[in-house]
Amino acid sequence: MGWNDHVEFMETECQDCGEVDIWEYWDEVAKVRYGGENRHLGEMLGHDDNNSGRCPHCGSTKGTIVDD
Repeated sequence: MGWNDHVEFMETECQDCGEVDIWEYWDEVAKVRYGGENRHLGEMLGHDDNNSGRCPHCGSTKGTIVDD
C-alpha cells in the first residue's frame, strides 16, 4: 500500500477565502507513516502531513466538502 491508499482527495470549499479546490484528508495510518517522527520520509516523497484538512490557498481548516 502506498501513500495514496491512506489519503482522500476531496473537492472542498474554504469558509475563510471562498476558494473551491481539492483538499487532502490524511487518515491515521498516513500520519504515522509519513508524518510525526517519520516526517523525513514524507518530506523525501514530497508530502507534508500539515496539509491534511487544510485549504491549499490560505491554510484554513474551515472547509465544507462539495457534494456532487
